[in-house]
Amino acid sequence: MDTSVFKTQSEIRNYKMPRINGNNQYKARTIIALDGGYSAVKGVSPDRVFKFPSYAKKAPDGLEVVGKVRPTDLQFRNDDTGEIWLVGDSAESLMDQSDIESTTDNSLYNRYRYDSEVFRVIMMTGMALGLWGTPEGNEIFLQTGLPAKYKDSDSKKLINALIGQHNISIKIGTKDWTSFKFNLDESQIDVMEQPQGTLCSTVYKNGAVSEYGAKILRSNSIVLDIGFGTEDIFSVRNGYKNSHQTYVDTAMKSVFDEVIRIVRENYDTDIKIFELQKYLQTGEIPCFDQETFKTTYAPFGEILEKVNQDLCEKSIRRLMQDYGNLMDYQYLLVTGGTGESRFKQIKERLSGLSRLEVIPGNLNTPDLPFTYSNVVGYYDIRHAKFMKEMQASEGN
Repeated sequence: MDTSVFKTQSEIRNYKMPRINGNNQYKARTIIALDGGYSAVKGVSPDRVFKFPSYAKKAPDGLEVVGKVRPTDLQFRNDDTGEIWLVGDSAESLMDQSDIESTTDNSLYNRYRYDSEVFRVIMMTGMALGLWGTPEGNEIFLQTGLPAKYKDSDSKKLINALIGQHNISIKIGTKDWTSFKFNLDESQIDVMEQPQGTLCSTVYKNGAVSEYGAKILRSNSIVLDIGFGTEDIFSVRNGYKNSHQTYVDTAMKSVFDEVIRIVRENYDTDIKIFELQKYLQTGEIPCFDQETFKTTYAPFGEILEKVNQDLCEKSIRRLMQDYGNLMDYQYLLVTGGTGESRFKQIKERLSGLSRLEVIPGNLNTPDLPFTYSNVVGYYDIRHAKFMKEMQASEGN
Protein backbone atom coordinates (compact mmCIF):
# COMPACT_ATOMS: atom_id res chain seq x y z
CA MET A 1 0.00 0.00 0.00
CA ASP A 2 1.23 3.52 -0.86
CA THR A 3 1.08 5.29 2.52
CA SER A 4 2.22 8.60 0.98
CA VAL A 5 -1.34 9.26 -0.23
CA PHE A 6 -2.29 9.75 3.44
CA LYS A 7 0.34 12.44 3.98
CA THR A 8 -0.82 16.05 4.24
CA GLN A 9 0.15 17.58 0.91
CA SER A 10 1.24 21.13 0.04
CA GLU A 11 0.38 23.02 -3.10
CA ILE A 12 -0.29 26.50 -4.44
CA ARG A 13 -2.24 26.18 -7.67
CA ASN A 14 -3.62 28.80 -10.05
CA TYR A 15 -7.39 28.34 -10.17
CA LYS A 16 -10.00 30.82 -11.37
CA MET A 17 -13.12 31.47 -9.33
CA PRO A 18 -15.93 33.96 -10.11
CA ARG A 19 -15.22 37.48 -8.85
CA ILE A 20 -17.16 40.35 -7.28
CA ASN A 21 -16.12 43.27 -9.49
CA GLY A 22 -18.60 45.76 -8.03
CA ASN A 23 -20.54 48.57 -9.65
CA ASN A 24 -21.23 52.25 -9.02
CA GLN A 25 -23.06 51.49 -5.76
CA TYR A 26 -21.17 48.39 -4.65
CA LYS A 27 -17.43 48.06 -4.03
CA ALA A 28 -15.37 45.26 -5.54
CA ARG A 29 -14.68 42.53 -3.00
CA THR A 30 -12.10 39.80 -2.57
CA ILE A 31 -13.47 36.64 -1.00
CA ILE A 32 -11.04 34.40 0.87
CA ALA A 33 -12.41 30.98 1.80
CA LEU A 34 -10.24 29.44 4.48
CA ASP A 35 -10.40 26.26 6.54
CA GLY A 36 -7.89 25.85 9.34
CA GLY A 37 -8.11 22.08 9.66
CA TYR A 38 -6.33 19.97 12.26
CA SER A 39 -3.90 18.59 9.68
CA ALA A 40 -3.97 21.20 6.91
CA VAL A 41 -5.01 24.73 6.06
CA LYS A 42 -7.04 24.79 2.85
CA GLY A 43 -7.91 27.96 0.95
CA VAL A 44 -9.67 29.32 -2.13
CA SER A 45 -9.37 32.84 -3.53
CA PRO A 46 -10.34 34.40 -6.89
CA ASP A 47 -7.03 33.30 -8.46
CA ARG A 48 -5.84 30.18 -6.66
CA VAL A 49 -6.36 27.22 -4.37
CA PHE A 50 -3.78 26.24 -1.80
CA LYS A 51 -3.12 23.93 1.13
CA PHE A 52 -0.28 23.33 3.57
CA PRO A 53 0.25 21.40 6.84
CA SER A 54 -1.19 23.10 9.94
CA TYR A 55 2.18 23.42 11.62
CA ALA A 56 4.48 26.38 12.26
CA LYS A 57 7.59 27.05 14.33
CA LYS A 58 9.63 30.16 14.99
CA ALA A 59 12.58 30.44 12.62
CA PRO A 60 15.95 29.89 14.32
CA ASP A 61 18.28 32.88 14.55
CA GLY A 62 20.51 33.24 11.53
CA LEU A 63 18.41 30.93 9.34
CA GLU A 64 20.21 30.60 6.01
CA VAL A 65 19.22 28.77 2.85
CA VAL A 66 22.09 26.61 1.57
CA GLY A 67 20.20 24.06 -0.54
CA LYS A 68 17.22 23.79 -2.87
CA VAL A 69 14.04 25.34 -1.49
CA ARG A 70 10.71 23.79 -2.45
CA PRO A 71 8.22 26.09 -4.23
CA THR A 72 5.68 25.44 -1.44
CA ASP A 73 8.05 26.30 1.43
CA LEU A 74 6.49 29.16 3.39
CA GLN A 75 7.84 31.78 5.76
CA PHE A 76 5.66 34.22 7.69
CA ARG A 77 6.78 37.52 9.19
CA ASN A 78 4.99 39.75 11.68
CA ASP A 79 6.08 43.16 10.41
CA ASP A 80 5.17 44.85 13.69
CA THR A 81 7.57 42.69 15.72
CA GLY A 82 9.93 41.37 13.03
CA GLU A 83 9.31 37.81 14.23
CA ILE A 84 9.68 35.16 11.50
CA TRP A 85 7.97 31.77 11.44
CA LEU A 86 8.42 28.72 9.22
CA VAL A 87 5.07 27.37 8.07
CA GLY A 88 3.89 24.04 6.67
CA ASP A 89 6.50 21.88 4.92
CA SER A 90 9.39 24.15 5.85
CA ALA A 91 8.44 23.98 9.54
CA GLU A 92 8.13 20.19 9.45
CA SER A 93 11.50 19.89 7.71
CA LEU A 94 13.25 21.77 10.52
CA MET A 95 11.49 19.89 13.31
CA ASP A 96 14.18 18.60 15.67
CA GLN A 97 14.13 16.43 18.78
CA SER A 98 13.46 19.38 21.09
CA ASP A 99 10.43 20.31 18.97
CA ILE A 100 9.15 16.76 19.16
CA GLU A 101 9.59 16.61 22.93
CA SER A 102 8.01 20.03 23.57
CA THR A 103 5.07 19.58 21.18
CA THR A 104 2.07 17.49 22.16
CA ASP A 105 -0.60 16.05 19.90
CA ASN A 106 -3.15 17.83 22.06
CA SER A 107 -1.61 21.24 21.36
CA LEU A 108 -1.95 20.69 17.60
CA TYR A 109 -5.25 18.83 17.44
CA ASN A 110 -7.15 20.34 20.36
CA ARG A 111 -10.49 21.91 19.51
CA TYR A 112 -9.56 24.87 21.74
CA ARG A 113 -6.44 26.03 19.87
CA TYR A 114 -7.76 29.39 18.69
CA ASP A 115 -5.62 31.38 21.13
CA SER A 116 -2.36 29.70 20.17
CA GLU A 117 0.35 31.56 18.25
CA VAL A 118 0.64 28.67 15.80
CA PHE A 119 -3.06 28.87 14.90
CA ARG A 120 -2.93 32.60 14.22
CA VAL A 121 0.25 32.25 12.15
CA ILE A 122 -1.11 29.50 9.91
CA MET A 123 -4.43 31.29 9.40
CA MET A 124 -2.78 34.62 8.56
CA THR A 125 -0.42 32.80 6.19
CA GLY A 126 -3.56 31.47 4.49
CA MET A 127 -5.02 34.98 4.33
CA ALA A 128 -1.83 36.28 2.71
CA LEU A 129 -1.81 33.49 0.11
CA GLY A 130 -5.42 34.33 -0.72
CA LEU A 131 -4.81 38.08 -0.92
CA TRP A 132 -1.67 37.70 -3.05
CA GLY A 133 -2.35 39.73 -6.20
CA THR A 134 -5.57 41.33 -4.91
CA PRO A 135 -6.23 44.80 -6.40
CA GLU A 136 -5.81 47.65 -3.94
CA GLY A 137 -9.07 49.09 -2.68
CA ASN A 138 -10.99 45.82 -2.75
CA GLU A 139 -12.99 45.03 0.35
CA ILE A 140 -11.93 41.77 2.02
CA PHE A 141 -14.27 39.09 3.29
CA LEU A 142 -13.19 35.88 5.03
CA GLN A 143 -15.55 32.91 4.87
CA THR A 144 -14.52 30.06 7.11
CA GLY A 145 -16.12 27.13 8.93
CA LEU A 146 -16.12 24.80 11.92
CA PRO A 147 -17.21 21.22 12.59
CA ALA A 148 -21.02 21.08 12.71
CA LYS A 149 -21.26 20.41 16.45
CA TYR A 150 -18.84 23.23 17.37
CA LYS A 151 -20.17 25.98 15.10
CA ASP A 152 -22.52 27.67 17.57
CA SER A 153 -20.24 27.42 20.61
CA ASP A 154 -16.85 28.16 18.98
CA SER A 155 -17.58 30.74 16.27
CA LYS A 156 -16.97 33.72 18.55
CA LYS A 157 -13.63 32.26 19.71
CA LEU A 158 -12.54 31.70 16.12
CA ILE A 159 -13.53 35.19 15.01
CA ASN A 160 -11.78 36.80 17.99
CA ALA A 161 -8.58 34.99 17.03
CA LEU A 162 -8.67 36.49 13.52
CA ILE A 163 -9.95 40.07 13.91
CA GLY A 164 -7.63 43.05 14.13
CA GLN A 165 -5.15 45.12 12.14
CA HIS A 166 -2.67 42.83 10.38
CA ASN A 167 0.74 43.94 9.16
CA ILE A 168 2.41 40.82 7.79
CA SER A 169 4.63 39.42 5.03
CA ILE A 170 5.09 36.00 3.51
CA LYS A 171 7.88 34.42 1.50
CA ILE A 172 7.01 31.61 -0.91
CA GLY A 173 9.87 29.35 -1.97
CA THR A 174 12.68 31.51 -3.37
CA LYS A 175 10.40 34.48 -4.11
CA ASP A 176 10.91 37.83 -2.41
CA TRP A 177 8.97 38.80 0.68
CA THR A 178 5.49 40.16 -0.10
CA SER A 179 3.81 42.47 2.41
CA PHE A 180 0.14 42.79 3.33
CA LYS A 181 -1.65 45.35 5.47
CA PHE A 182 -5.33 44.77 6.12
CA ASN A 183 -7.97 44.97 8.81
CA LEU A 184 -10.49 42.29 9.71
CA ASP A 185 -13.48 43.05 11.90
CA GLU A 186 -16.47 40.91 12.81
CA SER A 187 -18.51 42.18 9.85
CA GLN A 188 -15.87 40.79 7.47
CA ILE A 189 -15.84 37.22 8.81
CA ASP A 190 -18.53 34.54 8.63
CA VAL A 191 -18.42 31.02 10.05
CA MET A 192 -20.50 28.19 8.63
CA GLU A 193 -20.72 24.46 9.27
CA GLN A 194 -17.92 22.71 7.42
CA PRO A 195 -19.99 20.00 5.68
CA GLN A 196 -22.42 22.65 4.46
CA GLY A 197 -19.49 23.85 2.36
CA THR A 198 -19.50 20.62 0.34
CA LEU A 199 -23.28 20.84 -0.04
CA CYS A 200 -22.82 24.34 -1.53
CA SER A 201 -19.97 23.24 -3.80
CA THR A 202 -22.19 20.46 -5.15
CA VAL A 203 -25.20 22.73 -5.61
CA TYR A 204 -23.41 25.69 -7.24
CA LYS A 205 -21.74 25.48 -10.63
CA ASN A 206 -20.19 28.43 -12.45
CA GLY A 207 -21.58 30.82 -9.85
CA ALA A 208 -25.21 29.65 -9.98
CA VAL A 209 -27.36 26.80 -8.67
CA SER A 210 -27.19 23.98 -11.21
CA GLU A 211 -30.18 21.92 -12.29
CA TYR A 212 -28.70 18.90 -10.55
CA GLY A 213 -27.95 21.01 -7.49
CA ALA A 214 -31.56 22.15 -7.29
CA LYS A 215 -32.63 18.49 -7.22
CA ILE A 216 -30.29 17.84 -4.29
CA LEU A 217 -31.69 20.80 -2.37
CA ARG A 218 -35.28 19.65 -2.93
CA SER A 219 -34.49 16.10 -1.83
CA ASN A 220 -33.39 14.41 1.36
CA SER A 221 -29.61 14.53 1.38
CA ILE A 222 -26.75 13.81 3.79
CA VAL A 223 -23.21 15.17 3.72
CA LEU A 224 -20.66 12.80 5.26
CA ASP A 225 -17.54 14.88 5.86
CA ILE A 226 -14.61 12.84 7.20
CA GLY A 227 -11.45 14.78 7.80
CA PHE A 228 -8.43 14.43 10.05
CA GLY A 229 -9.91 15.30 13.43
CA THR A 230 -13.66 14.91 13.02
CA GLU A 231 -16.39 13.12 11.13
CA ASP A 232 -19.30 15.51 10.47
CA ILE A 233 -22.76 14.54 9.31
CA PHE A 234 -25.05 17.21 7.91
CA SER A 235 -28.63 16.30 6.97
CA VAL A 236 -31.02 18.22 4.72
CA ARG A 237 -34.65 17.18 4.24
CA ASN A 238 -36.70 18.84 1.49
CA GLY A 239 -34.60 22.00 1.64
CA TYR A 240 -34.55 22.28 5.44
CA LYS A 241 -31.50 21.74 7.59
CA ASN A 242 -32.46 18.71 9.64
CA SER A 243 -29.70 17.62 11.98
CA HIS A 244 -25.95 17.53 12.37
CA GLN A 245 -23.52 15.34 14.28
CA THR A 246 -19.79 15.49 14.97
CA TYR A 247 -17.76 12.41 15.93
CA VAL A 248 -14.07 12.17 16.81
CA ASP A 249 -13.58 8.37 16.89
CA THR A 250 -13.59 7.55 13.15
CA ALA A 251 -11.54 10.31 11.49
CA MET A 252 -7.90 9.97 10.40
CA LYS A 253 -6.53 11.00 13.80
CA SER A 254 -8.23 7.91 15.25
CA VAL A 255 -6.72 5.80 12.46
CA PHE A 256 -3.25 7.11 13.31
CA ASP A 257 -3.87 6.55 17.03
CA GLU A 258 -4.64 2.89 16.42
CA VAL A 259 -1.73 2.42 14.00
CA ILE A 260 0.67 3.81 16.61
CA ARG A 261 -0.81 1.55 19.30
CA ILE A 262 -0.34 -1.57 17.15
CA VAL A 263 3.21 -0.59 16.15
CA ARG A 264 4.06 0.07 19.80
CA GLU A 265 2.88 -3.40 20.80
CA ASN A 266 4.73 -5.17 17.99
CA TYR A 267 7.95 -3.17 17.70
CA ASP A 268 8.43 -1.59 21.15
CA THR A 269 8.64 1.97 19.81
CA ASP A 270 6.48 4.98 20.49
CA ILE A 271 5.86 8.12 18.44
CA LYS A 272 3.39 10.98 18.46
CA ILE A 273 0.63 11.39 15.89
CA PHE A 274 2.19 14.43 14.26
CA GLU A 275 5.47 12.52 13.85
CA LEU A 276 3.73 9.86 11.80
CA GLN A 277 3.21 12.42 9.02
CA LYS A 278 6.89 12.34 8.02
CA TYR A 279 6.96 8.53 7.98
CA LEU A 280 4.01 8.28 5.60
CA GLN A 281 6.38 9.05 2.72
CA THR A 282 8.20 5.73 3.18
CA GLY A 283 5.62 3.67 5.09
CA GLU A 284 8.19 2.69 7.74
CA ILE A 285 8.79 3.88 11.29
CA PRO A 286 12.43 3.84 12.46
CA CYS A 287 13.08 1.95 15.70
CA PHE A 288 16.39 2.72 17.42
CA ASP A 289 18.05 0.33 19.88
CA GLN A 290 19.94 2.39 22.47
CA GLU A 291 22.11 -0.57 23.51
CA THR A 292 23.30 -1.75 20.10
CA PHE A 293 23.02 1.58 18.21
CA LYS A 294 21.10 -0.27 15.52
CA THR A 295 18.07 0.96 13.66
CA THR A 296 15.33 -1.27 12.31
CA TYR A 297 12.29 -0.13 10.37
CA ALA A 298 8.70 -1.09 11.15
CA PRO A 299 6.45 -1.21 8.06
CA PHE A 300 2.93 -0.01 8.79
CA GLY A 301 1.22 0.21 5.38
CA GLU A 302 -0.93 -2.91 5.82
CA ILE A 303 -1.82 -1.86 9.37
CA LEU A 304 -2.91 1.58 8.16
CA GLU A 305 -5.03 0.14 5.37
CA LYS A 306 -6.77 -2.35 7.70
CA VAL A 307 -7.47 0.21 10.44
CA ASN A 308 -8.84 2.72 7.92
CA GLN A 309 -11.17 0.05 6.48
CA ASP A 310 -12.34 -1.00 9.95
CA LEU A 311 -13.15 2.56 11.03
CA CYS A 312 -14.87 3.16 7.72
CA GLU A 313 -17.13 0.18 8.43
CA LYS A 314 -17.84 1.55 11.91
CA SER A 315 -18.73 4.91 10.38
CA ILE A 316 -21.08 3.35 7.82
CA ARG A 317 -22.89 1.24 10.40
CA ARG A 318 -23.40 4.24 12.69
CA LEU A 319 -24.68 6.33 9.80
CA MET A 320 -27.19 3.62 8.89
CA GLN A 321 -28.32 3.26 12.49
CA ASP A 322 -28.72 6.98 13.14
CA TYR A 323 -30.51 7.79 9.87
CA GLY A 324 -33.02 5.00 9.44
CA ASN A 325 -30.82 2.87 7.15
CA LEU A 326 -30.90 5.85 4.75
CA MET A 327 -34.24 4.63 3.42
CA ASP A 328 -35.62 8.19 3.20
CA TYR A 329 -32.53 9.70 1.58
CA GLN A 330 -31.80 10.13 -2.11
CA TYR A 331 -28.26 11.56 -1.96
CA LEU A 332 -25.17 10.90 0.15
CA LEU A 333 -22.32 13.37 -0.44
CA VAL A 334 -18.96 12.04 0.75
CA THR A 335 -16.23 14.59 1.34
CA GLY A 336 -13.02 15.33 3.27
CA GLY A 337 -9.56 13.87 2.79
CA THR A 338 -10.38 10.76 4.82
CA GLY A 339 -13.72 10.54 3.01
CA GLU A 340 -11.85 10.42 -0.29
CA SER A 341 -9.70 7.51 0.94
CA ARG A 342 -12.92 5.63 1.84
CA PHE A 343 -15.18 6.69 -1.04
CA LYS A 344 -14.91 3.43 -2.97
CA GLN A 345 -15.58 1.34 0.15
CA ILE A 346 -18.60 3.48 1.12
CA LYS A 347 -20.07 3.37 -2.38
CA GLU A 348 -19.65 -0.40 -2.67
CA ARG A 349 -21.01 -1.01 0.84
CA LEU A 350 -24.17 0.99 0.11
CA SER A 351 -24.64 -0.26 -3.45
CA GLY A 352 -27.68 -2.29 -2.37
CA LEU A 353 -29.62 0.91 -1.63
CA SER A 354 -30.95 1.30 -5.16
CA ARG A 355 -32.55 4.72 -4.57
CA LEU A 356 -29.53 6.26 -2.89
CA GLU A 357 -26.96 8.05 -5.03
CA VAL A 358 -23.48 8.28 -3.47
CA ILE A 359 -21.82 11.46 -4.77
CA PRO A 360 -18.15 12.54 -4.53
CA GLY A 361 -17.59 15.85 -2.77
CA ASN A 362 -15.71 17.21 -5.78
CA LEU A 363 -18.60 16.59 -8.19
CA ASN A 364 -18.33 20.07 -9.76
CA THR A 365 -14.55 20.36 -9.34
CA PRO A 366 -13.23 16.93 -10.42
CA ASP A 367 -9.78 18.45 -10.99
CA LEU A 368 -9.53 19.14 -7.24
CA PRO A 369 -9.29 16.55 -4.44
CA PHE A 370 -12.05 16.20 -1.83
CA THR A 371 -9.99 18.24 0.65
CA TYR A 372 -10.98 21.42 -1.19
CA SER A 373 -14.72 20.71 -1.41
CA ASN A 374 -15.66 22.54 1.78
CA VAL A 375 -13.68 25.71 1.01
CA VAL A 376 -14.92 25.76 -2.60
CA GLY A 377 -18.43 25.72 -1.14
CA TYR A 378 -17.54 28.47 1.34
CA TYR A 379 -16.49 30.59 -1.62
CA ASP A 380 -19.52 29.67 -3.73
CA ILE A 381 -22.13 30.58 -1.12
CA ARG A 382 -20.43 33.85 -0.18
CA HIS A 383 -20.09 34.79 -3.86
CA ALA A 384 -23.77 34.02 -4.44
CA LYS A 385 -24.82 36.19 -1.46
CA PHE A 386 -22.68 39.13 -2.58
CA MET A 387 -23.95 38.87 -6.16
CA LYS A 388 -27.53 38.96 -4.86
CA GLU A 389 -26.73 42.08 -2.81
CA MET A 390 -25.06 43.76 -5.78
CA GLN A 391 -27.95 43.00 -8.11
CA ALA A 392 -30.36 44.42 -5.52
CA SER A 393 -28.28 47.61 -5.37
CA GLU A 394 -28.49 47.95 -9.15
CA GLY A 395 -32.28 47.76 -8.95
CA ASN A 396 -32.51 50.66 -6.50
